[in-house]
Amino acid sequence: LTLLPIAAGIGASLAIDGSVAGPIIFLILFNVVHFGLRFGLMYYGYRTGVNSIGILKESTKLVSRAASILGLTVVGALIASYINLKLDVVIKAGEAEVNLQEGVLDQIMPKMLPLGYAFLMYFLLKKGWSPLALIGITVVFGVAGQYLGLF
Repeated sequence: LTLLPIAAGIGASLAIDGSVAGPIIFLILFNVVHFGLRFGLMYYGYRTGVNSIGILKESTKLVSRAASILGLTVVGALIASYINLKLDVVIKAGEAEVNLQEGVLDQIMPKMLPLGYAFLMYFLLKKGWSPLALIGITVVFGVAGQYLGLF
């Protein structure tokens, strides 16, 4: 159920880094698993007949849950890798200067701002916001932040 996004994510991350192997790995990974499952399950279904419907229904729930967990892990890794959100805000207290990003936020949890932004986008999607509107807000937010010197 989540093989295509996982394989595409792995292939895309390699392709973005400039590797020609990205699309090739995607095609090999997806097709090997896809055709293996297709032919294996076809043979299994033919062999067990009508009884396979109940067995597959139970097994599909377990496989779907495991694939969802793996997919969320890959998405979490992609968030940390590809969302770059860094504040260039420096807090001055007397003679001491503390960079807000490096001195405070990254000390609590590295990549906390990208994670927070991803959660904000997820929350707004669940509230019914349009993905196109969220992309527009992200672009405006990035341009304004760069112009104001925040990022």
